[in-house]
Amino acid sequence: MIMTPEQIAHREKTIEQYIRSYVSLIKESDKVEVVINATEAARSIVALYDRYAEEIIRPSINPNIITSFRIVANTELAILRVRPFENIDRSKEKSINARLAFYVALRILIEWHSFKEDDVNDLLNDDFELRAFVSEHYKWLFLLDTTKQYPVFSNAQIWRLFYYLIRDRTKIINM
Repeated sequence: MIMTPEQIAHREKTIEQYIRSYVSLIKESDKVEVVINATEAARSIVALYDRYAEEIIRPSINPNIITSFRIVANTELAILRVRPFENIDRSKEKSINARLAFYVALRILIEWHSFKEDDVNDLLNDDFELRAFVSEHYKWLFLLDTTKQYPVFSNAQIWRLFYYLIRDRTKIINM
């Protein structure tokens, strides 16, 4: 089931908003000046996402349903593949794109499952095990070469696990 033009436009706008939000965050926290065409980056990310969803994901699953975890995983990997931020220093480029990929993926997960963003942020700041989990995932994103591998199914399982960790720990916070 290919996305309709309306769905594509909505997804592009959402990804563009996440990119703009991320740029504001890194300018503020890292004191880094970045230039990016967020609209064009979002278009490229959604186009790649849609292509992989139709060519790889949907034909490989039964029933032919893409879960929130596959959406998050495919979006994260599409960002790494598109590399919307370019930098002469390849390490900085990989780092900023890996951080963007995780940031966007987490935003999608939070919104999709209606988590309270403050609760998730508190967990990410206070829970050592969760921070370690995120740190290892970030390192994996940094090292992953999506031109050679595009592990959407295993990444979806990582996001499923992350979801359960957040869900279980936010229940404790809200008790």
